Amino acid sequence: MAATNLPGATVVYAPAQAVDGYKSQLPGYDVRPLEVSSITIDASQISLKPGEKRLLTIVPSSEPYAGLDLIWSSTDTEIATVDDEGNVTAVGEGDCVVTASFAFIPGITATCAIRVTENAGIDDITDDDQLITITTSQGTVSVTGKLDSEILKVYTMQGVCIYSGYNHKVDGLCPGIYIISVANHTAKAIVP
Repeated sequence: MAATNLPGATVVYAPAQAVDGYKSQLPGYDVRPLEVSSITIDASQISLKPGEKRLLTIVPSSEPYAGLDLIWSSTDTEIATVDDEGNVTAVGEGDCVVTASFAFIPGITATCAIRVTENAGIDDITDDDQLITITTSQGTVSVTGKLDSEILKVYTMQGVCIYSGYNHKVDGLCPGIYIISVANHTAKAIVP
């Protein structure tokens, strides 16, 4: 239930199916139905390394929703936990799903797929079972494998090529997401 103070009255928003009950319990209040038909989480899927944290937030389809109790849950707390505020903590490697739902509005939920892996933020490039491995560290992208004799290109997310050459270790990158290209194969890498 969310309350809004307006001149001369206090407006209380309640789940549509409970408005009459709230009106009888709150005489003198302007009880209005809260019409929330759906919510979404700000990310549909995320990858984290064990020990990393990420705050998830919900986006309702209508307002007001402030003050409504959300219930957060994880399908596997040995992979990732989530607290009452939507803070996800990666625990161990694997996949799980985090769900958010309103405590007093049944049937309205949103989910986010969670992958916990040591290589979070890295997509591997494969070519006929020949693996190229991309590793990232503070400001660095390194590429190793059977295609390492090919030209490496590093692009910003805006499509600007910032490196092209045979050296498969690129230093001095700012933290962010980059597109890595080797021999017409591409992958995304997150540089811390």
